[in-house]
Amino acid sequence: MNQAGKSTSNNASSFHPIDKCLIRLGSRVVSVKISRPMDEIKSCLQVITNPKDAKPEEFRQTLAKLDILVRDKKQTLHPRLRHFLENRSYQKAVVWLNGETPEKGNCGG
Repeated sequence: MNQAGKSTSNNASSFHPIDKCLIRLGSRVVSVKISRPMDEIKSCLQVITNPKDAKPEEFRQTLAKLDILVRDKKQTLHPRLRHFLENRSYQKAVVWLNGETPEKGNCGG
């Protein structure tokens, strides 16, 4: 450790990704969770493919959030995953993310 108390090790095993940050909102400081887009997509798919476990408002918000993630062109999504999500083939997206081959649909994809 250096004098500031920070680790000076370059060992990859000591690397801990940042998952929270502090944001100042006026006089308040708020802790915000930073999530990765793929983690958010998987979380959304969990809610969408299990609608009976979700509250009605949570379900609607999750659909809207997933739509925003898919429309964001900065997101580098695998073309196959993007295809499933854009066509709202959520169960196929889950199957594909689990490394399996989804059944072909009417579109032939």
